[in-house]
Amino acid sequence: MDTFRSEDEQVQALRKWWSENGASTVVTVCVALAVVFGWRGWQNQQQAKLDAAAFAYQNLLEAVAVAEQQPDDIKIASAVHLADTIKQDFGNTGYAHFAALFKARQAVADEDYSSAEAELRWVLEHAPTPQLQAIAELRLARVLYAAGDASQALELLQNTSVDAEADVVFVPQRAELAGDIYMSQGDYESAYDSYLLAQTSAVSAGVTVPPMLNTKLSYAKSYR
Repeated sequence: MDTFRSEDEQVQALRKWWSENGASTVVTVCVALAVVFGWRGWQNQQQAKLDAAAFAYQNLLEAVAVAEQQPDDIKIASAVHLADTIKQDFGNTGYAHFAALFKARQAVADEDYSSAEAELRWVLEHAPTPQLQAIAELRLARVLYAAGDASQALELLQNTSVDAEADVVFVPQRAELAGDIYMSQGDYESAYDSYLLAQTSAVSAGVTVPPMLNTKLSYAKSYR
């Protein structure tokens, strides 16, 4: 779970944005459709659906909080069930993306990497925002690596399609993970290059450079 902490902070920010702006965005689209096509009822229907999705997601957050404070199989299963319901009933909303991210995180905790991979690929296949795409890709690379597929993890890290502006804060994390993979393969030259990219891109993005990254960089340099 610790490996996902930095992305979780970004997910929290996206959740806050969606809570504050998701409804207004949908309302704007609804109004445009009502004016052009005269579908006045469509606006009310979509708003009601979004309200229901928000309510379901709030229930999920509460269930997750309870499961984290008092972890047991029943509480965790209840949270997973709520996440499944959100994906099934509100799959075209941002709430479904967050529900899938939760399911993926829980699957990683259970060392069920195939299920985690499926959830993260679901997010990527359902039109996430650029920031969520970057988070899902990074987590998927971690899952693939943990599952023993280092080559596919590296390919994903090196061939992201995330918008450059949205991706800038994720470059250091992707580069560091690539460095970890190269280190595990004994490719110290590539590991050093990746760690150096992680360090320089973090500085450029105004992101704090973790002390461990500097340690990794020094270690890889000593074996070049």
